[in-house]
Amino acid sequence: MNRRTWAQDVLRCHLCETPGPPMYCDICHIHLCKACVGEHLSDESKDHRVVPFKKRGFAPECLKHSKKLCELYCEHCNISICLECVSTGEHLGHKQVELLKSFEAKKEVLRKDLQELEKLIYPKYQEIESNFPVLKTDLKENSKKLTAAIGKHGDILHREIDIAINILNCDVDEMEYKHLVALNKHENEIKCICTEITHSIANLKKLLNSNDVSFVSTYQSRNAEFRRLPPKLTVSVPRFTPQKINRERIYQQIGSLSALSIKTEEHGYTMDSPGAESSPPDKPLIVVPRIITDINTEYEEFNRLCIVSCLSDFKVWTSGEDNVMRLYNLHGKLVKSIQTKSGNRPWDIAVTQNGELVYTDFNDRTVNIVKNTQIQTVITLQGWRPLHVCSTFSGDLLVVLASDDKKQAKVVRCSGSTVKQTIQYNDKGQPLYSSDPLFKYISENKNLDICVADYRARAVVVVNQAGKLQFTYTVPPSTTKEPFIPIGTTTDSQSRILITDIKNHRIHILDQDGQFLRYINKCQLRYPWGLCVDTKDNLFVVEQNTGKVKKIQYYMSYHFEVYLPYAWDEPMLGPSITLRVKGGTSATYTMDKLEEGKQLCYPNFIYLRASATFGRSPSSEGSDHRELVMEMVQDQYIKFCKKEIGIRNQLWRMTSGGMLEHEGSISPWDPHVRSSNPTGKSMVLDIDDIAPRPGRIVPLTLRKRDERRKATQTWKFSEDGRLCCADGAMCVQTLGGAECLRDTALAVVGPGPPAGRSVPAHMRIDRERLLPGSGCLAVRTVMDGPIRVLQITDVSQGSVVEATRNYQDWVVCEDQGAETEPKQVLPRGELFTHSVLPSDLS
Repeated sequence: MNRRTWAQDVLRCHLCETPGPPMYCDICHIHLCKACVGEHLSDESKDHRVVPFKKRGFAPECLKHSKKLCELYCEHCNISICLECVSTGEHLGHKQVELLKSFEAKKEVLRKDLQELEKLIYPKYQEIESNFPVLKTDLKENSKKLTAAIGKHGDILHREIDIAINILNCDVDEMEYKHLVALNKHENEIKCICTEITHSIANLKKLLNSNDVSFVSTYQSRNAEFRRLPPKLTVSVPRFTPQKINRERIYQQIGSLSALSIKTEEHGYTMDSPGAESSPPDKPLIVVPRIITDINTEYEEFNRLCIVSCLSDFKVWTSGEDNVMRLYNLHGKLVKSIQTKSGNRPWDIAVTQNGELVYTDFNDRTVNIVKNTQIQTVITLQGWRPLHVCSTFSGDLLVVLASDDKKQAKVVRCSGSTVKQTIQYNDKGQPLYSSDPLFKYISENKNLDICVADYRARAVVVVNQAGKLQFTYTVPPSTTKEPFIPIGTTTDSQSRILITDIKNHRIHILDQDGQFLRYINKCQLRYPWGLCVDTKDNLFVVEQNTGKVKKIQYYMSYHFEVYLPYAWDEPMLGPSITLRVKGGTSATYTMDKLEEGKQLCYPNFIYLRASATFGRSPSSEGSDHRELVMEMVQDQYIKFCKKEIGIRNQLWRMTSGGMLEHEGSISPWDPHVRSSNPTGKSMVLDIDDIAPRPGRIVPLTLRKRDERRKATQTWKFSEDGRLCCADGAMCVQTLGGAECLRDTALAVVGPGPPAGRSVPAHMRIDRERLLPGSGCLAVRTVMDGPIRVLQITDVSQGSVVEATRNYQDWVVCEDQGAETEPKQVLPRGELFTHSVLPSDLS
């Protein structure tokens, strides 16, 4: 058959063209039938590796030795190697396994992860996601009932309480808005995770169908990340409580809405553990560990601090050389103290999975547990004394015991008062631990290994869950100034082992196989003793001579809402970025066109402040006289109250026509939904009278817009620092004069100062912007060298700013205004944009 005329054909033997050859040479990359295998192998000019066709490509070529096939896998270097690589000594001392075994083990992990994702994790997330429509429906039904109840109660009230009813309805809308925002945010997070899980499932299936060892070996499991279910959203739905109407206290009698409570329960969702072999998220070690905080305790030279154990991320139990165990928070405040039952000093302390305190009493031969301040003796020993203790992941206790004759030491695993396991000898019948009743601190690793820091043996002894010796870690005397004397030991989420080296003032970090990783020796540690880690892998270390507990970070940490410099990958989607101003509008900008884009706007409210009360030193006046602004209170009148961030009743907006709109009189609105814009619906500042009466004082109130009341609803700020009516004859001031300018003082309109007189303090009213800038930002795509960037400019100020997200900062990088004007740095944390990128853009 002429090959040139073939349109499609089956695979054929390279030598005899027999169809469907069952064999394949991995080195020559040709197909062979069984009859031609011998002929092919007879060519001794080069090596051959003939394998069944289905197993072709299993053994990859060595990266360093061409034409050599890999037969082993180096777990230390995470690569496939050939026999020549081994003979060169490059991988001497590294753990090497057969390539087939490594491949099969990795495939088994893939199968387990795929099964867990498909059978457990993904269905659970689907179940959680399916509940959100029900919650939203219940939310809407409850809001409708609340609105109906409030409306029915409001029908029987006078006109004077209309504003109060509106306020309550606004509160309902605001609560529903907050609730809906919380639900949408939680739902979006769940959907994002579901998307990631589906991607992981697809990737795992692809890996399972692949014979590429290098491709499969790069797999990093995320099941541990997905297995930690999100916190469950719990909302206390508000209720409306009507009361009998009392005209004298009408606003107190209308009723009130209970506060909206939105909280998340970390363990609200539960899922059975499948036991899949997955790795926790990687936390690499940082180059220079840093001290987060120093916790000062009351321990001193004659009562030295020895042991620390984490109750939570914010509280730690401590014990020293007296008979009291003390609980401190991170600020060094003593939260609780408990005296031992016998009056003896505790030899060691630990915290169980349930948060209960356990301690050993060496002299009393007991192990005790503290439950609700009541001390219960769990174990009483005969012929042995308890030294150190730790709580295991399964809820058991591991206790180190020393015999009364000081000739034996062992570790026992206890469930309650029952001894389930004893660990004392190695495979050769030799003792694992020194017999001295000295310090032998103990901890359980995440892989269930048991680690004991043996003070007398100057070694750390690690056995597996069954009690079989895994390794012993020692330090040669020539490598340290002082002998290695291990005291405390603990483990973290990465199965790393941390050991205090008291004489050399440092901490050793090992991996789970006993390989040394690094020291922590640049945190000014002095005589470190006991240590522990919290749930975030922050390290707490006792300094015995100073009585301090130091909290140290030794790993790289990436948290939600933490922003780090990052170089983007090559773009895979359209070159566009969406910006959104917090509380304002959003727009999408195309980065491949150098042009002016859509402007971003945000509502820029103002405070109407009594300027005489700002800028005073705290000691010059009482707190009732500082930073007063105009606020609408429940009695319908406007008063001067202390300025508070987040109080909508203190925010105003001045229209182009001079009206002062009150932000607190309308429901919160979404700037992205035009139909929700409340423009024209808010109440405006007015006087509580038909018309101004010259020479008379009139209280201020809120009214609906009314063209017929334009004279009393139009305001202006005068050059001498007053807020005046349209005619300028009457101005806002404090009732009672400057002496009454204090918190809750009534704001009124009255005659201004006599001609030629200075403006008194109680008449000086000015405005202060809630946010920097004009409320309008121009956005343009420009070139910054070879890079296209978005340039954000305040329209009125002409300042070019670059938005940088580092805990919500705004920094002015360049000012193009007049040279005589100083550069303006916008206040940190007040105005920022969100960059919204496509979900699958790196």
